[in-house]
Amino acid sequence: MVKTKTEQAIIDALEAVAPQHDVDIVDVELVGATKAPCVRVRIEGAEGQSLSLNDVTANTKWVGDVIEELDPISSSYTLEVSSPGMARPLRRPRDFARFVGKNCELTAGAVAVWIDKAAARHAEHGVVR
Repeated sequence: MVKTKTEQAIIDALEAVAPQHDVDIVDVELVGATKAPCVRVRIEGAEGQSLSLNDVTANTKWVGDVIEELDPISSSYTLEVSSPGMARPLRRPRDFARFVGKNCELTAGAVAVWIDKAAARHAEHGVVR
């Protein structure tokens, strides 16, 4: 999953603070209009556990504060913080390792391919077998 410089800057800033809140940053996306984009932040518990709606709500404040301090977007934006849900992206080698043996969908650009099993031993090389 290729990230823009802005998305990566937000991920880096949030990942630096997330352990203090016992949270893991699953993904960050900038979507929508360039004049007023939506910043989507997906979070889960530090050990991969699901978060309740109350947990997500409680974590939204510090997520917003970190993004505001970074100030990566010159215009107004909407902040959307949620759990990753069923369409959870696998962004890091440890994400692939966690889901070894699970079915997944591999998307490269506009092409989606179903993969029977995610294989962590090849994830660091960009190969899923």
